[in-house]
Amino acid sequence: MNTTKSLEEIMASVARQIKPQLVSDAEKETLEAGQRKEERKEWATREYKKLEAPLRLRRQSDNLRHDGDWGSALGALKQKLGKGGVFVLRGPSGTGKSQMAHELCKFAILDKGMTARFTSFATIQLLLKSSFRDRSDTSEFDIIKGFLKPELLVIDEFDWCPMGDKTVTENYWQNIAYYIINERWGDAKDTILTSNKTAQEFDRETLATVKTRISQTGGVITTEGWTNWRLK
Repeated sequence: MNTTKSLEEIMASVARQIKPQLVSDAEKETLEAGQRKEERKEWATREYKKLEAPLRLRRQSDNLRHDGDWGSALGALKQKLGKGGVFVLRGPSGTGKSQMAHELCKFAILDKGMTARFTSFATIQLLLKSSFRDRSDTSEFDIIKGFLKPELLVIDEFDWCPMGDKTVTENYWQNIAYYIINERWGDAKDTILTSNKTAQEFDRETLATVKTRISQTGGVITTEGWTNWRLK
């Protein structure tokens, strides 16, 4: 008698022995939530790697002390992200303004899932000047739009922007700065500026309309009297 079973018979026998494992709606939702969380984590990791912040700030990030005035200010600003504020970190060089701006970008991306960009006003100037060439494939407005898109924008060394003229149309770079800040303010996107100017210089040389945006939605964080880490 032929006892050899065909492949079809074997598969049918196995199928009869396997009981279907049904997944409840709650289990399915938990699995999908875990997958979404992992996808967000992978996205945030990629976004942070693309952040155009100076390498020195990145390297120092894991060895920072978060006590004292610096840590308190950083913690307070973290709570305000996502509300469309215009903030200024103003004070002497070496007091941690750029590092704080970097930490806010890092927090925004990794913890809040926001898009962020770190730049300097000198970089904005160089990028726009490159678009002036006749053969440039990137228009002036294309470059400007790149600074309007992220949910958080840091403009480091904002002192490079000449802001002393009385009207916004008297200076090209002043006009560019105002346009970026005003558009982002209108779209309720966070903007952080760093400045080495004294309180008197910043008040005297900053456009009234920009100061109004700052006072309405964000504020000025003064680092005067803080530790100068470059001298330690």
